[in-house]
This record gives sequence, structure tokens and C-alpha cells, in this order.
Amino acid sequence: MKQLFPLLVLLAAACQSHRPSISGTIADTPCDSILVVTIPTDNPEARTSDTIALNNGYFEFHPEGHTLSEVFIYALPSARPAADGSRQAFSMRPIALQYQPGSEVSIRGTIEDYTLSGDDFYCTLNAFREYCRPLSRQIDSLQKVSGRLMAEGRELPTEIGMSIRQISRQITALTADYISEHPDTEAAVSLLANLDQEHLAKSLDEISERVRNGVMAPFYQKIRQRYDTVCARRQAAEQVREGMTAPDFTATTADGRTVRLSELRGKYVVLDFWGSWCGWCIKGIPSMKQCYDRHRDRMEIIGIACRDTEAKWRKALEEHELPWTNVLNGTDPDLSILYAVSGYPTKYIIGPDGRILKKITGERPEFYEFIDREVR
Repeated sequence: MKQLFPLLVLLAAACQSHRPSISGTIADTPCDSILVVTIPTDNPEARTSDTIALNNGYFEFHPEGHTLSEVFIYALPSARPAADGSRQAFSMRPIALQYQPGSEVSIRGTIEDYTLSGDDFYCTLNAFREYCRPLSRQIDSLQKVSGRLMAEGRELPTEIGMSIRQISRQITALTADYISEHPDTEAAVSLLANLDQEHLAKSLDEISERVRNGVMAPFYQKIRQRYDTVCARRQAAEQVREGMTAPDFTATTADGRTVRLSELRGKYVVLDFWGSWCGWCIKGIPSMKQCYDRHRDRMEIIGIACRDTEAKWRKALEEHELPWTNVLNGTDPDLSILYAVSGYPTKYIIGPDGRILKKITGERPEFYEFIDREVR
């Protein structure tokens, strides 16, 4: 295969950093502090947040722990208003990087446009980012035009969206090519996060065994699991279309009982996939209670909490006093995969004969209107 990135190795080798841990200078910002969010790759629940003061834009941060982590750095709006009395809005666009324990990484530039230096891992990633930077800047320019037009209430030309998608596909193709040419580097594993499902099918298998089992192993496994989950959901989606028999399952309820879906034949059943962390799920609880009260003689609801810990799940059950059957989703089986759930809340309405009548994603009046028409 032709070497597409002959300069990247040289650029990475020339890159040096003497800053400890994570440090750097953020330029052109009215902010006087940053928010650093650290998420251990193998234990997202252990995420931490630290506020770090900027000294003429300079900061220094020492991550705790000895595990691979994802780090997000946000510029915090200044507490002081501008000369015109306005206050800066919080930007959701962060500097994002993977922190390898014991590494040194330095950041220079702005939140939107920055460079990395430090160990070979960061220098290699920065060299690849520099290679793609002309394309990335084209996307940024187009997005700024889109934002300005939207703020003015004007219609977006279809050409802008088409151009953004076309350039994004070019960057994805370059990323896949780089991984294919450098499968024995830790940077290749990091770049997997930038690929779509179709490119991942090939790139995941190209990563060398040594790198898969090295310091980047938790991240590789995370991306592999995400890929496998999407594949499983796509396959499951073919089995949970309207008119098909709902896949059977057995689960343990909050009070220790065993519930089996097939044993509820003769009643309408609503499978409510939700989570204590889901704002729209919580917002819909009062309407769900009213609906349940109207039809509980002919209908059962099974609330299936997903992406929750048992403690948070039980706290939510107590706080919101959910009157129907409640179970905590697990891994054997993972009911969110079995029912191809990709958004929350998602509700499946199952008829007395066990066939799927309707699937509704989101908190929408359509669900309650359908139930009131169907369940009489």
C-alpha cells in the first residue's frame, strides 16, 4: 500500500514537551478559569470535575489515578460582565484528549483550534490533526455560516449541509487509511473513535494484537463493544417490527418477583425503556401515571431502566413512586439490544396476542392517543 502519511512519523519525532501532566496556554479567551472533566475509560462512573484558574491563559493540571482516561477541557465564562454588561455564554465545545497515566501533554492555542505536544502518542495525534486541519477548518467555516443564518432566522442552503457531509467523509477516509498504514501504534486506536460503523468493521480488525492489549486496551475494548452493540441492534431491529411477536424475556422486579413477558398474554403490555438520568423520561412520568390509572385493568407497564446503577434506579423508583412493574436492565439479556433501543424514552405497545402494535421513541402525545384508542 502506498504510504499516504510519510511526514507524520518525522513530525511526531520532532515534537517534544517538558510540561508535567496536562498543561498549556489557552489564547484569545476572556475566561479566567477552565473546567477539566476526567472520565476513566474503564469506569465512567468515577468521573471527576476540577476547576483550574488561568494565569494569563496558562494552566497546569495533574490527573489523579493511574488509568487511561478521557479528558475534556471547557472554558468557563468569566464572573465579570463585559463592558456592555453582557455575560459570556458557556460553550459546550471542549478540548478533548485521551490521557495516558504518567504522560506529559501540552496544549497551545484556542479551545477551537489547538495543538498538542508531549509524548510520542500526543505528537503523532497532533501530526495527524495538522494533516487534516485544512479540511477541519473548511467545516468550521461552513458551520459558522450556518449558525449565523440560523440566528438571523434564514433558511440554510442545502449546499452547506452537503459540503459538510462531503468533507467529513474525506476526513473519515483519511483516518481509516492512516489506521490501515499504522496498525501498530497507540494513536491508531485513539483515531478509531472518529470512524463510522462501516469503516470500523475493517479498522478494528487491523489494529495489531500488541496495541489491542497495551495501554490503550480499555479504549479499544470500549470502541469494539460499541461497534458490536450497534451491529446487534441493527440485527434485532429486523425482529421487533410492528406486527411481529415481541421477543420473550424474564427479569427480576424491584421487589424480587420474577416477571416473564409471555405470561402477560391476554393483556396489553407497554415496555417503557427509560432511565433516571433521562430528563424527558422523568418529565413524562405524571402523564404515564394518568394513562396507567385509566387502563390498568387491561394494561400492564414494565418499566425497564437502562444505563442506571441499582442505587440510582431504586432512588428514582422511591422518589417518583412508580406504580407499575419495574426492572433494571442487565446484560443477560440486554433488553435494550433485544428491542433495538437507541433513544430514550422508547415505548413498545404489545397487544394481548403478544404482537408488537407500535414503537414510539421520545415523550410524545402520540403514545397516549394510541393507548386511549386501542385499549378500551
